Amino acid sequence: MIAPFAMMIALAAPTQTCSTPPALLAPLSASSYATDFNGVLWNGEKAQYRAVISIAPGTPVSVAYDGKSAKTVAPYPGGCAIPSGNDQAVSTLDAALALASGAPKAPSHDAPWHTTVSVQVSQDQSIDVPVTVTYSPQAGGAALLQGTGHASGVLTAFGTPFELEYQAAAVFAGGHLIKARSAAQEKVEAGPQSQTMKLAWDVQRRN
Repeated sequence: MIAPFAMMIALAAPTQTCSTPPALLAPLSASSYATDFNGVLWNGEKAQYRAVISIAPGTPVSVAYDGKSAKTVAPYPGGCAIPSGNDQAVSTLDAALALASGAPKAPSHDAPWHTTVSVQVSQDQSIDVPVTVTYSPQAGGAALLQGTGHASGVLTAFGTPFELEYQAAAVFAGGHLIKARSAAQEKVEAGPQSQTMKLAWDVQRRN
């Protein structure tokens, strides 16, 4: 039986720098975010987690899952985003921040840009998904960013091809991420065992 997911999938994105215009993405300040993950994995197995991420410049990032005692992960480096790939909830936040990467100095609704989000497609394999991002101005100077991406490949551990679709939306205000939602569908072509896994992430700024 093919079981490409022995653990929950997490999104990750390359650590961003502060070259992005401050109007969209400013350096992170002391703040906290709530994240939620819901997934339907192989053979309909459901997976879910909730976590709270607390950030303070110059100190380790604190992550508390489902009300459990907080743990700390890699220190915040002082750029626009936190380190990615070292924790599921942290990676989800970092992927949302990645939507603002590459934005032009004067964002326009008719001038999309491109970024890359790394998606873990099996327990030990990730792929870079190219994402096209569009901008829509919102009331009060906020910005709505929407991203779509597609990638395909082969699960190296099983030799089975897959197709992945990715969608995301995020609201930024005052240079800070306010909320984001992203989703991915991974269709694994495994003959009679072919299945599509569905994954969804939510991020909400708390303060």
